Amino acid sequence: MDAHGERLGTITSENGEMVPGAPGSVVASMSARYFYGWNVVAATFVMALFTFGLGFYGLTVYVATLQRLHGWSASTVSAPVTLYYVAGALLTASIGGVYERFGPRRVSWRPASRRSAW
Repeated sequence: MDAHGERLGTITSENGEMVPGAPGSVVASMSARYFYGWNVVAATFVMALFTFGLGFYGLTVYVATLQRLHGWSASTVSAPVTLYYVAGALLTASIGGVYERFGPRRVSWRPASRRSAW
């Protein structure tokens, strides 16, 4: 028995070596660790909430408000949003070559450093 009350056994590797005194269940002796990938999931969720919610689905709400407040036409209010989506599509289509040529660290560092200076 070990300090945790588990029965000691042996573990055999692929090449046949045996390790005496190893816990009977390796999985049972592993402690639960925090998976930091959930931080990425949470950050992505928050970004998607604001970008999809306000930028895509909220468009009809503030287009009507801007028309009413300023007397602008629907095309005047919608043109910048359309330009934004077209520019995003063109950037998405071309950014792969930039990442391939310069690498993700060099491409992503400058915009990230500019955002952090705010």
